[in-house]
Amino acid sequence: MKKIYFFIFFIFLVGLVSSEEIIVSPGEINFDILQGQISCKNITISSYGEIALKDKWGEKWSATKELSEYFLSKEELNLHLDYSSDIFIENKTKLSICFSGEDIGRYHGVLLVKNKESKSGIGIWLNATIRGSSYTSRLTGAFLNSENKANFSLLFWLSFTSLLLILVFVFLLLKKK
Repeated sequence: MKKIYFFIFFIFLVGLVSSEEIIVSPGEINFDILQGQISCKNITISSYGEIALKDKWGEKWSATKELSEYFLSKEELNLHLDYSSDIFIENKTKLSICFSGEDIGRYHGVLLVKNKESKSGIGIWLNATIRGSSYTSRLTGAFLNSENKANFSLLFWLSFTSLLLILVFVFLLLKKK
């Protein structure tokens, strides 16, 4: 008789237990853009039901993986992240995530993917680098000024004099031996 009660109790428990599963790929997205440029990446979400997406960001330049440090909104950082925030998935779907921003810097965030009908959820790490719109040279303007022939002559004579001094020094060392 105990076996029958145990079997009925077991069947009852199996009916109460439900498992929700959300699978997201990839687990991390990297954006590397110029100011004002837009970059889009695809993610794949496997689940069933209504899914809500929400992004949170850490402070500029911070690269921690501590979820509690991601409390800023994209608006606070002047970032633009476009995606469908509420979707219904029956099995698997691809979703496009587009990123742009105005302020130069490195940004780290998380895209939270949560099943609305349960407490299950998962996150995707977001890494974004926004670079200036043009390459800046480290050479000074005086060196690059082609109209000023005196700068070129000065550079030539400094190089020539240095080479001459090195040759004289080597000659004296060889003569000493």
